[in-house]
Amino acid sequence: MSSADYRRNLRANFRGCWSGVFGFDEFVYLMTITVRHGLTQAFNAGMKKAGIESFAINPEEKLELQNMIFTETNHIGNVAAWLDQNKKADGTKLATILRRADGWVARWGEANALGYQLGLKDEPQEWFLGATEKHCHDCSTYNGRVYRASVWAKHGIRPKSTKLSCFGIHCDCKLDKTDKKLNRGRPPKPTGKG
Repeated sequence: MSSADYRRNLRANFRGCWSGVFGFDEFVYLMTITVRHGLTQAFNAGMKKAGIESFAINPEEKLELQNMIFTETNHIGNVAAWLDQNKKADGTKLATILRRADGWVARWGEANALGYQLGLKDEPQEWFLGATEKHCHDCSTYNGRVYRASVWAKHGIRPKSTKLSCFGIHCDCKLDKTDKKLNRGRPPKPTGKG
């Protein structure tokens, strides 16, 4: 499942609940399946990019993914309650609903970055700014910094993370392998909500 597929599935879930095609319980069920499947696929794709096949993912790495999925699925009930108050029949515009759904898409990128980061273990990774016109404080601070993948992971710092001041929304920054010299110390703490 690609990021585009994940977005399409999320939007379908939000649209279905908004329009009354299905209710609160069905929305929670469908979102839980979408999040579990989508983030697992993203994580596995990140690991594969680092040269690790899904059958070789160790228990500690699986636990990192499960923690991310658990955190994300814990928000589903709140969104379902919000959707219950913002239905089509109540006059809420579809664009409002889809903006909220699109906020969830960034987690696909974060799960992908997590898989890649964990797959690289101690390989040096450099932070690269994406094509976003305006970069948040954290992404700008990390730009060009080089730490081992395990150091970035230990501090929970990765592109598209909710820990960043941009909350990972519209973030297209990336961490990638590099031959550059490592920075001393540890990365600055992110200033986002995480």
